[in-house]
Amino acid sequence: MKDLFFLRRNWHSNLRVLSLFFWIIFLIPFPGRVMADEQTRKWDLWCTSPLIGQIAGFIGGVHVEVHVIMDWDEKGDLFSCIKRSELPAGTNVLALNDEEAALSELGKNSELKIYPLYSRVPVPKKQINSLFSDPASLPFIAQRILNSLSYFDPQHYQYFQRRLAEFQSRLESTVLVGMRLLKNVKVLDISLHSRRLLQAAGCTILEPGDDFWEWIDSPESADLYTKEFQGYHEQGVVVVADFWTPFSLRTFMEENDLGVVFQKPDPHEDLFLSFHMKFLSIWNERK
Repeated sequence: MKDLFFLRRNWHSNLRVLSLFFWIIFLIPFPGRVMADEQTRKWDLWCTSPLIGQIAGFIGGVHVEVHVIMDWDEKGDLFSCIKRSELPAGTNVLALNDEEAALSELGKNSELKIYPLYSRVPVPKKQINSLFSDPASLPFIAQRILNSLSYFDPQHYQYFQRRLAEFQSRLESTVLVGMRLLKNVKVLDISLHSRRLLQAAGCTILEPGDDFWEWIDSPESADLYTKEFQGYHEQGVVVVADFWTPFSLRTFMEENDLGVVFQKPDPHEDLFLSFHMKFLSIWNERK
């Protein structure tokens, strides 16, 4: 009888996940959904970071081809992956602010059309990446990106507006799915820029101990972290890191299967699909 109850419980649990997958598939836009009169040649937009590019690609839709100027190295630091001299005159560039444009050395090229999203970013510099995983902040960033695309391509302003509306709708749906999967799930958050996404999904956030980060430089770090993570696992707590978690720690987690590690954002990946996969990775880890 207990076995039958277990099978039924797992069947209903798996059925719920399958239904969520169908919802995800339904929410992802396919080329066939685009109206024929909107099929046109794309214009190139260069973004200073993959985080901006991911949103710009969505808002720009069929009209914009996104490229990135900078990427992150294995330690999570931005570096230029293209020289400013390689960008032709008149290139449309989207930057977070003047400081990021200067970091990519774009400000030295007066022939580029540079559009900074902010004159002053409303959070400390070390928290900027967190804005792009914060469902409360994303609509405001997307609105600024719409303004920039309309500046570069005013004739498609109404199209960009429709894409912004779809962006907001899919963001709400994505968070709702996350809450259905992860509400009250206990998470040891050792990510640097993903907490707001975890909170939006209803996770119960746990903090590591005071000496947790000091273990990284300890010769006994492997044993200390293994014991710590296994202890949390036994309590039903999921350990979550992201791409900006210290390289040695997140690599150790991946190599030893000791939790969930969110990968580096891909500017050409659907933002909401990436959120869904993050939610599902935590859900699968807690099973």
